Amino acid sequence: MFALIAVAVVAFCNLSLGLVVVLKNRGNFTHTSFAIFAFIMAAWLITSYYSNDIHFSHQLLFWLNRATLFLPGMGLYFLLLFTLEFTRFQYKWFRPFAIGFGVLTLFISVLSATPLLVTGIERRGNVEAVMFGPLVPLFTLFILSLFLSIVIILASSIARLHGSARARTKIMAASLFTSLAITLGTNLVLPVMFNNYSYIYVGLLSTIIIVGGFSYAIVKHRLFDIRTIVARSLAYLLLLVTLGAGYSLMTFKVGQLLFTHTEISTPQQTFNVITALVLALTFQPLKHFFEKITDKIFFRDHYESQDLMNQVSHVLASEIQLVELSRKVRRVLTKNMRVGRVDIVVVDNNRVFVETGQYVVSRLEDLARDLGELRGKLLVTDEEPEGRRKEILQNYGISVLAALRTHEDKVGYLLFGEKLNGDIYSNTDLGVIPIIADQLAVAIQNAKGYVQIQQFNKTLQSKVTDATKQLREANHSLEQLDEVKDEFMSMASHQLRTPLTVVDGYLANILDGMYGNFNKEQSQALALVQNRVRLTSSLVTDLLNMSRMEAGRFFIDAKPVDFGQMVEQEIEQLKMKAEEFGASLHYSAPTKKLPLLNIDEQKTRQAIMNLIDNAITYAPKGTVHIKLEAVGNQVMFTVTDSGIGVPVADQAKLFHKFYRAGNAKKTKVDGTGIGLFLVKRVIQQEGGTIIFTSKIGEGSTFGFRLPVSHSAVETNRQGTKVKIHSQFKEDGTAVSAASSAKTLGTV
Repeated sequence: MFALIAVAVVAFCNLSLGLVVVLKNRGNFTHTSFAIFAFIMAAWLITSYYSNDIHFSHQLLFWLNRATLFLPGMGLYFLLLFTLEFTRFQYKWFRPFAIGFGVLTLFISVLSATPLLVTGIERRGNVEAVMFGPLVPLFTLFILSLFLSIVIILASSIARLHGSARARTKIMAASLFTSLAITLGTNLVLPVMFNNYSYIYVGLLSTIIIVGGFSYAIVKHRLFDIRTIVARSLAYLLLLVTLGAGYSLMTFKVGQLLFTHTEISTPQQTFNVITALVLALTFQPLKHFFEKITDKIFFRDHYESQDLMNQVSHVLASEIQLVELSRKVRRVLTKNMRVGRVDIVVVDNNRVFVETGQYVVSRLEDLARDLGELRGKLLVTDEEPEGRRKEILQNYGISVLAALRTHEDKVGYLLFGEKLNGDIYSNTDLGVIPIIADQLAVAIQNAKGYVQIQQFNKTLQSKVTDATKQLREANHSLEQLDEVKDEFMSMASHQLRTPLTVVDGYLANILDGMYGNFNKEQSQALALVQNRVRLTSSLVTDLLNMSRMEAGRFFIDAKPVDFGQMVEQEIEQLKMKAEEFGASLHYSAPTKKLPLLNIDEQKTRQAIMNLIDNAITYAPKGTVHIKLEAVGNQVMFTVTDSGIGVPVADQAKLFHKFYRAGNAKKTKVDGTGIGLFLVKRVIQQEGGTIIFTSKIGEGSTFGFRLPVSHSAVETNRQGTKVKIHSQFKEDGTAVSAASSAKTLGTV
């Protein structure tokens, strides 16, 4: 009776283990092959026990004994397939091997139904001894080969596996080797070779070692991913046992003490109902109690989750450097969760932005691509079904993957390797990881932005440095060109001034009649030539003055001047050009005589001539109105024309050196762009201000104001004159200095 109970319990354990495994993942061949092995083992145990039952007929016992030889070969074949699939041993040859070896296994196993393997049975004590046929050595060799193949495959796979996979394989190899060695020895080797049937039941019961070993691998190392099922099943089993025992104790033991009569009375029925209600009310608390106990057994917490999250939060709040932040978080997680490695991979546009972990640079591109194929917030490798996702996770040694996401986008991945003790990731681990991942994603997004700003600043600084260097080189070249230009202008101005002065002098003598009289047409032609010579001489004077400004040798030699007379003389000089351009000159003289002004007569004449000449040039066949008047303690001179005007965009730069307005360039009139530049500088040095208004297409007003009381020449008590000179910059500012033997007044 004891043997039957023991065999039944072991068979039930094998059957239950197979059912749990196959129901967890029916589409997985690893689960299916092991479940078939467990079912065959359970069937073999029952068959082996009843093959010795004397209550059965001789013929039935004969076929039951043949079945005990048929089932081991088939069971070991499916165990071999499970081993090959589980360890991925020579996987490319798996299919042809499975088919070929399956046919061979079926053929040899079928021999058990023929006299070639079993010729009969006979009673020997309390067992039925098998009378073997001539092919029993072949059968024995085949069974031993299957057994050794399984053990060799598991042993060779241990060297290349790591973490929980290696631990699982060790447990499987040890339990299978121990159990199958005992079973083969007691149920095959001893009966066949030594005709000893005394230890058959020992071999049958030794299969519990496989159940125990695989159960331990399930509990400890998450074999077949059914740990939760085992834990919950045990919790419910304990719950049912507790409730059943409690109900039985209350109703039978306590009831017997309270109610001595045999008939069930109303009080006794009431007691039973109350007992049932009490047990029903305690169902939920007891359920939580046993779940808590089984969780502590199967999902042991080695740390306080709140303490871990506090440590991570402290790192995230105190660190902004991306690499250092990742390293500190990895250190906290590795230490508290006892993980072999933790990797943080930050991505940007499907490329690895930063990686802190074990992956080498050459694998980062493949890593970003492969991880990009994975979908899901949290992936646990052991819980994944066979397929591409699980293959990617295993390829990179990832046990748990948490996607780092913000509201905007995915910023990276938090990757966990195997635990140091080979244990699985508990419910506590899988509960705290997503919380940490959410916090880490926000921190990484901020740190990533900081890194990008730093990189941008470095790039910008580099570009600014390069641009500054180029500008300095260009400025140096421009300075050299400007020096050459100034030197050329100074030389050209000096060289041109002398011949022009000679030409102007001879023309004046000719027009004065020193070389005879000319008719009217000849006199007009000579006057026109003289006018052009004087305009050219004026241009040369402008160039020479500008050259002096650049060289710091531009002086205002101020003397008392009749300004009104000067204006009239310049108008007279330009009448011939006005007639040539068809412009009408109108002069509004002051109503009363103006006081003398202390100004540089030559340079002021040049300024007046430039303004009137420009008005005539850009108002052909138009009107040029010249006005001179006294306004308070100032003299105001303006030239108003009806010409092309100045565009608003060009007005701010109009008084710059060599600058001409865009519409002026489109006219047929040539210009240098230095006239207005010199006008502004001369007037400013004489203490005056420039007047300028313009409207495109309607004309312009140019002019200036000079103070009546202003004196550009100060006289000291001894009467020494001080000349004021200025060196002008491009933006119109002037650096003034005074040169004198004695200076008493303010310069």
